[in-house]
Amino acid sequence: MEFIKHNHDEYDPKLSNREAPEKQLAAINKTDEKERETYLRKEKLPYSRAALILGISSIFTAFCCFGITGVILGIIGLNNAKQAIALQEANPQQYTGISNANTGKTTSVIGIIFGILMSLLYAAVLTTEK
Repeated sequence: MEFIKHNHDEYDPKLSNREAPEKQLAAINKTDEKERETYLRKEKLPYSRAALILGISSIFTAFCCFGITGVILGIIGLNNAKQAIALQEANPQQYTGISNANTGKTTSVIGIIFGILMSLLYAAVLTTEK
């Protein structure tokens, strides 16, 4: 293992990104106690994973079930994304995973748009057939 010399004359092992978080935390200097506590206290952002899953599902289901299912899942995913973003804005130091909420918001909007377009397309096909 290689060693790195820091400015404060302590030696820490060079750790790869694949090693356990506990080993990465051990590499943080003792002077960075506040940073270590902040890292340990961060939680995953509630509703962000659900928003992402619902947004992706809304895109896929917009093309089946006459588009209605895509619109419903997109609206639910958009609501979850807004809740997650509001939680993150209220306490930015407490949560991680805002990127899932933002991606969920984007995919939900795309799913709603595709769902509406597919619903209109199915309605146009049904009304023009004789």
